Amino acid sequence: MKNKVEIFTVVSDLRKLFNINDENNMAIHLSSGDKDSFMINKQYKERLEVIDILQEYFANKVIIDGYCEVHNITFVFTTFEIKKGKP
Repeated sequence: MKNKVEIFTVVSDLRKLFNINDENNMAIHLSSGDKDSFMINKQYKERLEVIDILQEYFANKVIIDGYCEVHNITFVFTTFEIKKGKP
């Protein structure tokens, strides 16, 4: 059975997993209303690394009233969002 986690916990955990802080400009987190956007520079972590980290993190967790969405491939960043509601 998967553990249910609040969105704010997921966001906090992912900020730690991707070392997002004021000194690291290779991983960015933006929050706006009903979503939290993450942009991970491919020089910092390749797309497959990011996806592996997310899969491992969510292997035993489910977001209460939310979900994770990985975006299409971009040139510089791997982007994903934690969104409120249902997909």
